[in-house]
Amino acid sequence: AALAAYSGARAVMREERCVVSAPAWALDRARDALAGRAAADVFDAGAIAAPFGDAVERVVGPAWIGYADAVDVRPADARETRLLTPDDDAALRVLAAAAGETAWQHSGIDFDRAPIAGLFVNEVLAAASSYERRGEHVLHVGVVTHPGHRGRGYGRAVASAATAHGLVTGGIMQWQTLVANAPSLAVGRSLGYLEYCRTLAVRLRK
Repeated sequence: AALAAYSGARAVMREERCVVSAPAWALDRARDALAGRAAADVFDAGAIAAPFGDAVERVVGPAWIGYADAVDVRPADARETRLLTPDDDAALRVLAAAAGETAWQHSGIDFDRAPIAGLFVNEVLAAASSYERRGEHVLHVGVVTHPGHRGRGYGRAVASAATAHGLVTGGIMQWQTLVANAPSLAVGRSLGYLEYCRTLAVRLRK
């Protein structure tokens, strides 16, 4: 049901199995092209896009999805991380502008959705992290770091704080990033997120 309005196909690879979903109009062609093939052969950008021909807008992925609960998580040094308040809104907007539209959107942080963990360096908000609910129990963590403060562990610190906050609420924490985004993948793994699956998404023209 969550994919009913999605104009595209998705492949999910977990261990040695691959599941592909497609819109109703393209389901038969996807089945004819992909059914019976080895999972590793199907989970390929070219293979997953081929059944849809000129309808393909672009392929996104592969993406890495990991989960952590209170047993898995490995907290990082929180440093001076704290939860932001409405008084920090201006600093958060400066961070969003500095990071750029794409990085900010990928973070999933909403100015009006608490909690948001932040870390200031010399009165500049160097990094922020939050989570959004996906389903009943899953909390998806997002993080953004100021371009001038990357590579110093600030993103890891705030992501650790957001993860800890979500676990207190009883959530199961989710980390999702492109496999090509090595820094984000390293942060997730360092905090104890364990790989659950990898995904490929084929966006189709409507």
